[in-house]
Amino acid sequence: MTKPYRRASQHGLLWVIIVFISIGCGLAAGSTLPKNVQWWWGAIVVMSPMFAAIVLCMWLTQRINRRRVANIQADIERYGFVMDCKPDAERKQAVIAPVADLERRLNLRNGSAGIEWVALHTRQPSSMCIFEHSHVTGSGRTTVEHLHTVAAWLMPHMTMPGVAGYRPHLLQRRSLTSGATVIKMGDEAFDKHWVVLGDESAAREFFSEDMRSLLADSPKGESWHTGPGWIACAFNGAMDARNLAQFRNRCEEILARSGLGQ
Repeated sequence: MTKPYRRASQHGLLWVIIVFISIGCGLAAGSTLPKNVQWWWGAIVVMSPMFAAIVLCMWLTQRINRRRVANIQADIERYGFVMDCKPDAERKQAVIAPVADLERRLNLRNGSAGIEWVALHTRQPSSMCIFEHSHVTGSGRTTVEHLHTVAAWLMPHMTMPGVAGYRPHLLQRRSLTSGATVIKMGDEAFDKHWVVLGDESAAREFFSEDMRSLLADSPKGESWHTGPGWIACAFNGAMDARNLAQFRNRCEEILARSGLGQ
């Protein structure tokens, strides 16, 4: 099934090509050295292209990400959003405060400090906020960057208790269900792909039959959350401008068709 949106390209093939070229250059350079060369000089000659490749990959990653964010800003501001590409600590805290429980639900380990950019759109009767969050786990050679894209709506009229529904990957499913009481909706297809946690009566209200139908094509990594005065949809990954627009439009359509955005 074609998914409605997807995460931004990680350019993995490009990095692999650069690394293999650097290895080839290092080996080629090493083969030209005389046999009596000192070992440390030989190591420098062989390893230099690899270090250069690492620096090049880091520079390209930063450049590609800056261009991605600039393209998001150019696109999203055409629809009435105001985007801050480098929010300060006060802005970050103001953004996360109304939906602070998402820190726990999405495991946003560094809280508001991890917000990379934020886009705001004020409308009646709700205010929409989109932000990207990143944090790193591990250390040394085993570091892993975790990215989330979140769309949240502040809805003062919402009184629904906390509910979270996840369309998880296999390992995430195990983590979510470990020691937790999973709410079954009585819908075999939905229960097979989604993990619902929280207040059971609110879960059955939020994940109604119409809502479950609208979420049938959700990609793995999508989750929906409610709390007093807010609703949010999150995705495990960063997006480019085109996919973020598809994500935003789809979220708004789901809220409108389900009646939750009223």
